[in-house]
Amino acid sequence: MLRLAELLFRLGLRRYPPLEKVVDLCSLEDAAVRTAAFQYLCDNLSSKYPNYKPSNFGHVAFIPAENNDSNHLGKLGDVTSIHFFCPVVIAQDSFQVFSGTQWKALGFSVVQDKYREAPISELGIQQHPPIPMLLAHLEKTPPPNEDTARQWFEILFERISCEVSPRRLLVSLMPL
Repeated sequence: MLRLAELLFRLGLRRYPPLEKVVDLCSLEDAAVRTAAFQYLCDNLSSKYPNYKPSNFGHVAFIPAENNDSNHLGKLGDVTSIHFFCPVVIAQDSFQVFSGTQWKALGFSVVQDKYREAPISELGIQQHPPIPMLLAHLEKTPPPNEDTARQWFEILFERISCEVSPRRLLVSLMPL
């Protein structure tokens, strides 16, 4: 049997599927195939796909994600830059997924709970939304009430306080 396998490999049979095919299977509508493919990718990312580059797959919705409304497939987003200069582009990428579960409260997509043990950083999933994305989100979707605002700002305080001056934050939140 071993000799037959070696012969097949020499004739061109692949030992494992190409990375592009696995990611493509992760993005299918068929939940069973999608789940099996994502699990396979996570289990074999470092051993069979050491050349994986998140920037090659930032545009593909293949990460099992959830937000306040639904479960869906999320994107890595533009992992080559953090969009500091173009918040308009950020606001349009509504299916970018993050690993920090706190962002779900603000309406962002996060990795589904059952995939918390996946190689999140190796896949290229960012933990937090970039600051410009957070500010654009607050401008576009202000908190609906005081309790929600308190919850959001507790979450945002940790992320924004060390990177954005309080004055800039207040100015960005002021109505036009």
